[in-house]
Amino acid sequence: MNQVFAGATALALGLMLWVLGKKPNLSGEIDGSRIAGQRRERIALVKKVHESTSQNKLDGSQSQIVWRAPLTIKERINLRNQLFYLMDCGPEERKKAVMISDLWGHATVLPILRRGLKDSDSRVVVLAARALEKHRGVSKAPNAHKSSNDRPPRNVALMR
Repeated sequence: MNQVFAGATALALGLMLWVLGKKPNLSGEIDGSRIAGQRRERIALVKKVHESTSQNKLDGSQSQIVWRAPLTIKERINLRNQLFYLMDCGPEERKKAVMISDLWGHATVLPILRRGLKDSDSRVVVLAARALEKHRGVSKAPNAHKSSNDRPPRNVALMR
């Protein structure tokens, strides 16, 4: 009987979509305009990074990046996506991504810094190791405040 209800529900849903003018996409085709829009956004982000990095000041062997922290959540998300995109590019871009991650110092850049530790370029590895130093120390886990002297749970005798 459940199969009858499931079939009737699917038929009713398909009929409603057809009546409302939204044809179900059964062929599995991907919407190209949506993907093109996402690519345009990524290209715009990369161009923005290249414009900002072209204004960098060189001081000896290390470059100083003119940078400001993101203010809104949308800026944070865009910066994080931009950093992940830069980590997929060449060694100079990976170096810039690790440097920006170090300047930002937010916990969301930890995967980028860990990835920088495994990089093939030694400059990126050194920068990532230096950037991770400020994140070492006190754990931010929710149970970090508990001491080890707390008594075990009541059913610990059953586990032994």
